[in-house]
Amino acid sequence: SQDSALPAPLARYAHLYSAPSLGFGEWPLEIPAATCALTSDGSAFLEGFMPLTSSSLENPLYRGEAEGPVVFAGFGIDNPKEHYDDFAGIDVEDAIAVILSGEPSAGFAGENVTAESSIWNKLDALERRGAAGALVVSELPLAFRASRARWVPPDFDEERAGLPTLVISESVATELLGASPSLLRQRAAQRPLIPSDRKELLRSSTRVALVAHTKRVDGPLVNVVGAVKGLHGERTLIVTAHLDHVGVGPRGRIALGADDNASGVAAALAIADVLAERPLNATVLFAFPSAEEDGLLGSRALAQDLASAGALPELCINLDMVGRGEPEGCVLLRGASSDQLLALDSWIATAVASKVHELTRVRRVEDSSFFTRSDHYAFHEVGVPAVFLFEDWPLTAGVYHTWRDEPGTLNPRKVARTARLALLLLEAADRAGHAGE
Repeated sequence: SQDSALPAPLARYAHLYSAPSLGFGEWPLEIPAATCALTSDGSAFLEGFMPLTSSSLENPLYRGEAEGPVVFAGFGIDNPKEHYDDFAGIDVEDAIAVILSGEPSAGFAGENVTAESSIWNKLDALERRGAAGALVVSELPLAFRASRARWVPPDFDEERAGLPTLVISESVATELLGASPSLLRQRAAQRPLIPSDRKELLRSSTRVALVAHTKRVDGPLVNVVGAVKGLHGERTLIVTAHLDHVGVGPRGRIALGADDNASGVAAALAIADVLAERPLNATVLFAFPSAEEDGLLGSRALAQDLASAGALPELCINLDMVGRGEPEGCVLLRGASSDQLLALDSWIATAVASKVHELTRVRRVEDSSFFTRSDHYAFHEVGVPAVFLFEDWPLTAGVYHTWRDEPGTLNPRKVARTARLALLLLEAADRAGHAGE
């Protein structure tokens, strides 16, 4: 579909594709099942609850239903190092444990958020203690998260076992517990609730039954594709920069994705701005694929659709992580078939030789394993010469796929320099192709 509101020569398209449930990266794509339910003493809640992802009955480790008395277990944290134990004085065995999301506001060991806040760690702790099920009180509006974040290393993201779990709203929690979750958070943040607190705050006779199911589905996904129309001919070139990142990590921190890959998207948009003012002879596509972190799903769908339509571009330039590392340096990886390689290397040499990009060092790296790890590889697979512009080699540790990937870690001038190199490469390919028409 096309957004016709944008003036020529710019055009924007939504490229729709479907990801098979069993091919959605490491984890199947899931949605809440209609069978989800929550009852309290036989009275059903009509809203205010949501299952967690990885709650499909197709997972042989997962059991989707539970029933038992309600037991409030604070944040669901037992941290001996911090002398903090929400389980002291209570027994969650065969019970439905109601726990608060996150952790005490002060954090532990002086940190704002620690590994103790991970919902998956909490569920593991409840399962070890024999809980029948769990209800997690959300501070945020309920929204189903379709996939679990994957981090490097994935030290906690194994497919979870069987504890049936619903995330519940604060209003549902208030009705079940007879106390406001905000009050409970204040009390539990000061210290783990002692037994006398629990007796004040809970109606111990409450029994809950829950059904927490998801179902695996083929997922409708979207790539964003822009086009700057060329002055002559039917030739196309393409610039790719993926949109997604890894989400929320095991320590509860959000990975903002400033470098991976907002830096690449920013560079691609800067190139599009320039070409909108002075287009090339060839049309240049700007593809912002989704689900790169789940296995190049978006770029593979786009590349295969273009191949089926007989509309493959003559060159793919991929911008993925271009904002850190050596300020005036850039890493370049390339791949092409034997009959394309001479022309590709000529375009690269022309672009690198220019002083316009202001990079003092462009390093060619030959690493077949690393070359397969970003969106350009999907186009290389269908026969398109591909160039991958990257920030440094080897990859600088400590920021990649972590919560530290924030805007303050980026060098905007380096992003701009890399964008200029990519533009010079597009121009070299365009001149050579136009001369041959």
